[in-house]
Amino acid sequence: MVSCFSFTQKPKGGQNTMPTKAELYAQMADKVATQLTGSWQEWAGFLTTASRLYKYPFHEQLMIYAQRPDATACAEYDLWNEKMGRYVRRGSKGIALVDDSGDRPRLRYVFDISDTGTREHSRTPWLWQLEERHLDSVQAMLERTYDVSGDDLAGQLTEVAGKLAEEYWTEHQQDFFYIVDGSFLEEYDEYNIGVQFKAAATVSITYALMSRCGLEPERYFDHEDFMAIFDFNTPSTIGALGTAVSQINQQVLRQIGVTVRNAEREANQERSKQDEQSHDLYPERRLSDSRPEAEPAAGETPGQVRQDEENLPEGTPSHPLQPDVAEREAVPAPSGDRRDRPEQTGADDAPAGERSGSHRGIESQRSHEVGGADEQLQSPGRGDPDGGAYQQLTLNLFLSEAEQIQSIDEAENVAHTSSAFSFAQNDIDHVLRLGGNTDRQRERVVAAFEKQKTTAEIAEILKTLYHGGNGLGSVSAWYAEDGIHLSHGKSVRYDRSAQVISWESAAERIGELLESGQFASNVELAEAAGYERSLLSEKLWHLYHDLSEDARKAGYLSCLSEIKGNGFPEETRHLMEQLSEPAFRQTLKEEYAAFWTAYQQDRDLLRFHYHRPREIWENLKDLDLPRRTFSSELSQVPTVQHFITEDEIDAAMTGGSSFAGGKGRIYAFFMANHTDKEKVRFLKDEYGIGGRSHALSGATHSGEDHDGKGLHYKKQDCPDIHLNWEKVAKRITSLVRKDRYLTEQEQAQYDKIQSEKELAEEDAIQTQQPEVEKETPKPTLGEQFEQYKPVVTAAISEDAAYRNACGHSDRENAVIEGNAAVRRAVLGSKDMELIRFYSDVPEFRQRLHREVIDETYPKLHELLRPLSQEDIDTVLCAWNGNIESKHAVVRYMKDHAREKDTAAWLAQEYGGSNSN
Repeated sequence: MVSCFSFTQKPKGGQNTMPTKAELYAQMADKVATQLTGSWQEWAGFLTTASRLYKYPFHEQLMIYAQRPDATACAEYDLWNEKMGRYVRRGSKGIALVDDSGDRPRLRYVFDISDTGTREHSRTPWLWQLEERHLDSVQAMLERTYDVSGDDLAGQLTEVAGKLAEEYWTEHQQDFFYIVDGSFLEEYDEYNIGVQFKAAATVSITYALMSRCGLEPERYFDHEDFMAIFDFNTPSTIGALGTAVSQINQQVLRQIGVTVRNAEREANQERSKQDEQSHDLYPERRLSDSRPEAEPAAGETPGQVRQDEENLPEGTPSHPLQPDVAEREAVPAPSGDRRDRPEQTGADDAPAGERSGSHRGIESQRSHEVGGADEQLQSPGRGDPDGGAYQQLTLNLFLSEAEQIQSIDEAENVAHTSSAFSFAQNDIDHVLRLGGNTDRQRERVVAAFEKQKTTAEIAEILKTLYHGGNGLGSVSAWYAEDGIHLSHGKSVRYDRSAQVISWESAAERIGELLESGQFASNVELAEAAGYERSLLSEKLWHLYHDLSEDARKAGYLSCLSEIKGNGFPEETRHLMEQLSEPAFRQTLKEEYAAFWTAYQQDRDLLRFHYHRPREIWENLKDLDLPRRTFSSELSQVPTVQHFITEDEIDAAMTGGSSFAGGKGRIYAFFMANHTDKEKVRFLKDEYGIGGRSHALSGATHSGEDHDGKGLHYKKQDCPDIHLNWEKVAKRITSLVRKDRYLTEQEQAQYDKIQSEKELAEEDAIQTQQPEVEKETPKPTLGEQFEQYKPVVTAAISEDAAYRNACGHSDRENAVIEGNAAVRRAVLGSKDMELIRFYSDVPEFRQRLHREVIDETYPKLHELLRPLSQEDIDTVLCAWNGNIESKHAVVRYMKDHAREKDTAAWLAQEYGGSNSN
């Protein structure tokens, strides 16, 4: 069964081991979760607790409810003691939560405010309470924010809950369908799953909102209202429902809290004007009050301790509780689900109208495993309260409560998983075998293992082979610097609850699959070494043909001159065969070492400099490594249905149109104030009709086409995706709003250009003082063009993608790659004057593209294209320029064409005659 807290560790050597404390916590979480929806009173009890702790994510609300269902305001020991001036009473039992802000997750313990006592100058957190005088402001806010009118607050909250449940389902329904297995929802079709979810979510949200607002929800609801929750009877479905309820509650209750706070502030200001000598009842004044405050009673106003996070040092993990600078006494609960953006200074909650967590998946942004100290469940039916696996941590204090309280022991490290839903091993194996987007990837991976590379070395190799994203079965994968991100559904890249498999772990698992014969087919295993030599032969062929005349005359890489054939395919095939010979490899290594040493001193030995000499050298050395062999009975690897992920589509869209400067123009247009219709018209004009290859994750068999109807994406083995321009405009709008359209480097460049434009505009409107000296005339546009054209021409002549297109594709594709190469050359030049002309002067940009490509394409095409039979025939017909020699050849061939000495005679005749 899928657990809210998933663990990936397994016993070594197949031995049975006692469950770890982390696993016991997971069992406890599963047990409590399944009990929650088994009784509507139990679920309502949880909702009441969760409404007080609404700023915690669901999985932490669940753990707090399991241990302290009566908790009202929780914080860590250090904050109670050091920031709030309150001590934790001896014998208090900590509530175990998981902190994953460091390299590995650790247990941390929080204590309810009822576990604390006060001393001189102690402070009490401000916990908002909805009163009669706040109703008009709160109801007006709800009507303004959610378009719900009504005479009573209960009716408004019910309508808000229904709207937000509907919206949440629309955003997350695809993720939800993957987790219903084993639950009562499994028997429903997709439509009725949605009906049940919205019914359960609406009643749960309404109940929690009413509870926090003091409306006594038990007067409004009974057993029949909660019938839908009984279908959510597995940890996965309960986790999904609970997360939805938690996120929506947090959004609405934050807005109500802000409204109440503002109303209190206005009332306090009015009272201050009337009597400056009276005590200001607003909590912010308590910081300057030298008198001690009364210790809260057990029935203290419900709520939780929370603060704004904007004053935390950058890069420091958010502490769950720290004093607020503006409000002074409003201190927060753990902020694991508030990573979208910092809050505004002085506001306890998010601004009204903002959706907190609106871009998250079903699960919360942090999914923690629970481990460490044993736990005691403190409600009937939840375990043995006297000990065993559920015994709680008891805090040992100094004898004197007035003294400094002893620090809580460092939390125990636990195995980390960041996945909201666990993954079957088959799902992970499919990603390792079928994902990656590199041609013949399994053979490349096999070659690395055959050479017995270390796990760290193979992990680095995997980083280069797996790129972009893949959709496989029900799983989305995205390959990032820290590892492979996995999530159920159509997207994963920005899912904070995604499971992350480190590259080292991926390498270890692939090794296991190879050992068991389950990673690659028998044919792929047999061809892996040959394919490695084939790739190296292509690199060497391109390098050799880029040698300058001086390098050839000096005899560098002379052993490659002996590899002759009918152009690129035949010559690389011969070279691949030669690379299997140890003697040839030794000669080649010696010659290559001499060339590389010389090249480091004289870069003119190569005409173009896109080659990677060190990589080629390492590849050469690898061919001499001792190899091990693997075997497999597979004639083909197991496969699943592939699909194009939302991440891949978004990444493709961020590439802009197929025209130079298109991405910048799109970004600038969408940053301006335009209607949806204007955006659609702009995109149609900007994209035009065309397309490009390698559009999705850089995969060879993928592409993007665009026409008057919209964008069309194709990828091998995947269903095609068609998006009309209205949908494209909405997606780009979303990407721009989330700061995901430009890369960090592009954003910095854009901001710099915009700043310079603004400065130029300011300078233009300022009064100019007469200059004594005559100003130096500025270069004309034509002069600027002639200055920069050679720079761009030289840069794109070394662009690997453009060279490849010139040599191995038609002119149309070469022009597409050439346009992209020009854009890269301009942006990569870091010459602000060139970038300004390119961005702001269409005539300059269009002429630059046209003339640079017109000049470079014929030269590169002729230089890099494979020789055809027609080329060879033309050379033979031209012979050596000596007409008498040509007549001699004709006479000789009539009599001796099929004799074995003919070739030698022809060589002598050609070389022995004068030539040009």
